[in-house]
Formats: sequence, structure tokens, C-alpha cells
Amino acid sequence: MGSDHTDIGKRVREIPCIHDLEVRRKVVDQCDDYAQILSYPMPPLELLAKGEQVEKYAKLVNDGFADICEKYPDYFPGWVAQAPLTAPDAGVREVTRAIKNGALGVQINTNVTGMPLEHPAFEPFFATMNKLNKPIWLHPARAANFPDYLSEK
Repeated sequence: MGSDHTDIGKRVREIPCIHDLEVRRKVVDQCDDYAQILSYPMPPLELLAKGEQVEKYAKLVNDGFADICEKYPDYFPGWVAQAPLTAPDAGVREVTRAIKNGALGVQINTNVTGMPLEHPAFEPFFATMNKLNKPIWLHPARAANFPDYLSEK
């Protein structure tokens, strides 16, 4: 992980229901007629890996969510896919595969390693999502070292 996000691991570890499935199921059990849609928290996958590796991480996350939802449908009736946008072709491939495997939509971050979402590199991803007619969730991805986008001065 980049030095900008060195504290995110500590924060996530201190909230067990984010990473411990049994704790999360106990949270769901506390409420009648309640379930959760699974989505990936932080850090952005694009900060963990590059190229083919980020695509492998996205597949790992997406396949894991599909497995959890299949195993515990009363707790987790759906999931939101991750798309590796630092490799736009891979992002299109993975989002298409994930939707076919049951993802309700795709979560992306509010910037991709500092690049704004309106960057032309991401047009194929947005065109694919439009064609698939599925929603996009936006997860804030911002560190204290910049106000909005690292690529804008």
C-alpha cells in the first residue's frame, strides 16, 4: 500500500464486522427481516497492485463475494463487484464477467490513483456499464494529502 493509506489497515482491523464473516452474520442476526449487500471496503485495489495483478485481485474479491452469497443467501442476498480501472480493458472484462456471475452492479472509487473518473481512459468502462444497464456505486477514496484528485494541480 502507498504511504498515503498506511493507517487504513489499522482502522479496518479494529472493525471486525468489516472483515470477519461470523461477526458480520451476528450483526445481521440482531435485526428481524434484515440482510446486507456485500461490497469491498478499502483500500482501493488499484493501490495494491498494477496491471494483471489488479485484475486477479478483483476476480478474487468478486468470486469470494459470489461464494459467500451462495452459501449465506438469507444473510447476503447480493454483492457489488469491483472493477480494476487502472487496466481499463481488464475492468471491462471483469465487470462483464462479474455481472454474468450475479453482481448487482459495480463499485468504483471517486478517483483512480488520482485520476478523475471523467478521464478518457475510463470511457470503455462507463460504456459497458451503460450497455449492461447496471448501477455504479461510488466509494470515496481520498487521503489527507490531496483535496480532490492527485492529477489536478
